[in-house]
Amino acid sequence: INLESRGDWQGAERVDRHGLSQAPQNGKLHFALARVLYLQQDYEPALSQAELAEATYSDSHLLVLKARILDRMGRGARALENYRRALERHPKYVNVRTDLGTAYWYSGLPQKAIDEYKKSLQVDPGHAQTLFNMGVVYNEGLKDQAAAVAAWEKLLKLHPDYPGRERIQGMIEELKKRNS
Repeated sequence: INLESRGDWQGAERVDRHGLSQAPQNGKLHFALARVLYLQQDYEPALSQAELAEATYSDSHLLVLKARILDRMGRGARALENYRRALERHPKYVNVRTDLGTAYWYSGLPQKAIDEYKKSLQVDPGHAQTLFNMGVVYNEGLKDQAAAVAAWEKLLKLHPDYPGRERIQGMIEELKKRNS
């Protein structure tokens, strides 16, 4: 039974901790525990477990997890480095490249965010999260409302059932009113 897939984070944590009591140097178990702690939003111990995992386990998913933990902890520079390291291994990993763009945005680097989003869209031209985030950064970071509208219109055209469609449509209409 996979406790994590059922959302039983405490059960999964108990299983991982028990496994580590038997094999304390097992990097995969440290990684599994880091993931469960991250999903419980227990970031400091999750980071500790991810760092322990790195001693014996090398995996791009571990780098991504560590970056996401650092992101949530407000440690943007270290998060950026882990995202970049993961992308060195898998440059076409669209979700991670989009996360890197978002980390740049939160670090006050909107143009770098857009550059990463453009790279994501080269791999997957219709990637919904990338298109949404791109619209946000164009609108709020670069003050390029026309580019924001274009990104969001493409999003809604390619994904007619996108969650929050009405809200996005409202933002598009508001920007068009302001610029007319």
